[in-house]
Amino acid sequence: MYISLNILLDKLACHQHDVHIEMPCDKTFNRTALLPRDDQDMHTEWLYICKLSEYIRVAPKAREIYYICLRDRMRDDLETEELLTNTIIINENMELDQLFTEVQDVFFGVNEWVREMQETVIRSKSLQDLLTLSEPVIGNTINISDSALTLLAHTFGISADDPITRALIDNGFHPEANLRLFKDSRRFEVWDTAGGIIINEKPNFSQYPMVSKVFKFHNTYFAHVVMVCDHRELTAGLVDLFRILLDILQFYVEREWENKAACDHVYDSFLSDLLDGKLTSRSAMEERARRVGIALSGPYRVLKVALQKQLQAPMGRMGQELDELLTAGRVLIYQQHLVALDRPRPDMTEEEEGTLNRRMRSFLERYDAICGVSMEFTDLKDMPSAYEKAGLALKYSDRLRGTELLGGVQQMDSGDRIFLYDKNLLFYLLGENEHSASIWRDSQCARAMYTLREYDRQHGSNNLELLYVYLRCERKATETSQLMHMHRNNVVYRVSRIEELLGLSLEDPDIRLGLQISYLMITLYGMEE
Repeated sequence: MYISLNILLDKLACHQHDVHIEMPCDKTFNRTALLPRDDQDMHTEWLYICKLSEYIRVAPKAREIYYICLRDRMRDDLETEELLTNTIIINENMELDQLFTEVQDVFFGVNEWVREMQETVIRSKSLQDLLTLSEPVIGNTINISDSALTLLAHTFGISADDPITRALIDNGFHPEANLRLFKDSRRFEVWDTAGGIIINEKPNFSQYPMVSKVFKFHNTYFAHVVMVCDHRELTAGLVDLFRILLDILQFYVEREWENKAACDHVYDSFLSDLLDGKLTSRSAMEERARRVGIALSGPYRVLKVALQKQLQAPMGRMGQELDELLTAGRVLIYQQHLVALDRPRPDMTEEEEGTLNRRMRSFLERYDAICGVSMEFTDLKDMPSAYEKAGLALKYSDRLRGTELLGGVQQMDSGDRIFLYDKNLLFYLLGENEHSASIWRDSQCARAMYTLREYDRQHGSNNLELLYVYLRCERKATETSQLMHMHRNNVVYRVSRIEELLGLSLEDPDIRLGLQISYLMITLYGMEE
């Protein structure tokens, strides 16, 4: 086991000493020894302990060797910086054997710690056992959480007064207050993109420096290890000790990842293969569905959840919550989205459905997410098509949130977060044809829309909005008057004036259909100036 120079410097901090080594330095040693009489027996990977006078004797012959020297002579002109390169000078009155023993104890202690951790992994003990072994060596609070930010293990024997750590330990998971802090400080983005150790010396959400590492497999966030420097100050040596712990944890986490992939989420690979179009054989689909406990026949529907801002929420935690909401659903992370194969209950009461919808909206609002919902389907083979339909509902979510041209009467709530595919079929038919906009803008109905807009601008009226409501109400003047807060007779008069202005008759069903389609096109594409 190699011990870093940084770890040794932490041990020597209690002594008065001078370091004649260019820092930072990543030098490591596999053992320590007293300076031999014959310099031919010296090794570059060993750290030598000697008196300063002995070092001066061999220094010119062994430049790549590192030394800890006990001062036994007065300073003089001989002790140049060049001569003392790669040395640590201890300026205290102590025995050489005592110094050697202290340094050797560091090697023995770290090696024994590593051996015990390796044995813990070999015997398939828990993460908690690894952290318990690490408490006396590292001396700071350490916690490990999973992709759902649920606590897996922490240093029981070390008290924690950091509010974030305290909340994690007390709740068993990071509560909403912690998640807000992480989101506001963009920690999710940092964790998602970091490849190595993350050192945050001045976190804006904690009074202590923090060192952490996110373990990811196949770009999937799996586990997060955090050391809070609440008892021992942050040093390069402390980071090196943390690295040693992480190296051991790597074995444990890789094993758990393989077990998780093989056991905990058996249906993930089945549903992913189904969505990828890899299951073309009906018999293979039936066999795999049977093995993972998913019925071939529905009713089913697909939910696709997307974050409004990427990298701002823990997908594992969101998946866990969505799984709890949809008691009959199967949730997986697919192509950076949460996807759920939901099985609606046919016996669900209207009150139960209302409660579920409210909880679902609350969930989406909490994570600033939106959800596309497919139509129901009965055969599992239709899941890929349903997934595309849920994606279409999401694709048009921003474009269907209203337009200023139609004021506050547009049918879609601008604050909604759930988008049903079957509610907006006409929008998809119009929006998925790349030529729709140009064809419409050259039509008689489009010119009628522009005429109304210009008239409204010149006269301060709202005819464009009034006609929209009148057509939506199937030309019922009374219902239109209620929605527009106008007298019924005024609606009748204003509509007749609109017909005169446009030179069109609303008695013609084709004209009405063309105007209604025009309002859909305005919502999708707006109106050019």
